[in-house]
Amino acid sequence: MSDITEEELGSFIKSLKIAFEYNQNAKDSLTWDTKARHDIGNFIKEQFMQKFGPRLLNEKLEDYFGYEGQHNRLKRTKIFSSGCYPDMYFLKPIKIAIELDHGKKGSNLKNALTKAGFDKLSKDWNRVVVIFFDESKNDRIKESLKEKQTEDVLKFYKEQLSTEVLII
Repeated sequence: MSDITEEELGSFIKSLKIAFEYNQNAKDSLTWDTKARHDIGNFIKEQFMQKFGPRLLNEKLEDYFGYEGQHNRLKRTKIFSSGCYPDMYFLKPIKIAIELDHGKKGSNLKNALTKAGFDKLSKDWNRVVVIFFDESKNDRIKESLKEKQTEDVLKFYKEQLSTEVLII
């Protein structure tokens, strides 16, 4: 068994914020979600192995991290007859769901938060991280985080739904 702590994993995820500069300029047949999961998922795998690889002993990376479309061996609780499958996840030492989203409107972030809420309410995950790529003019969504009502919503998500929001 590894000795990766919950605090180390949390610091690792937060440190990735600086490195996430995802650009959807490629003109291919993949959707934004599929491309983001693949590109960011591979980046996280690489960074995770650099930081924790030597400590995994006989365990595999798949015992710790995965993303949708890769190797979904996850069995999820169903809500409204549908499983809650996050875009990415960590399974050890604590279960963390990661939702990726992007958009030009605040409603796009609201939708991402709704998905995160269902991830947490499913009781399949201890924590949830929303990584949202702000494509609004003049970082309008990121700037809205300073507004009192928005601060209250994010505080609720953090305290009641164990959800962190990272705006890129």
